[in-house]
Amino acid sequence: MMIRKQYRQAVKTQLRQSKVLQAQVLNSIPKEEHRDMITKLKDEQKRKVAILAGQYETTIESMVQDLTVKLESWQVNWNFVQHR
Repeated sequence: MMIRKQYRQAVKTQLRQSKVLQAQVLNSIPKEEHRDMITKLKDEQKRKVAILAGQYETTIESMVQDLTVKLESWQVNWNFVQHR
């Protein structure tokens, strides 16, 4: 649950930073170039959010794997205790 909350917060932060960057960039370039620059910035934003999503998935997979190992270890110990 905490990992999901951290992921959502990271995405929100990334989106806010992208909006600020977009405003700064658009203020510094001619109006004719705005459309192309907005497209580039949106593509970059999508790439960064995809990276965050990949990190989120990797973290979840790692956590599940750790829990599986702990469960298997617990089961082995429990079976050993029962068969004594």
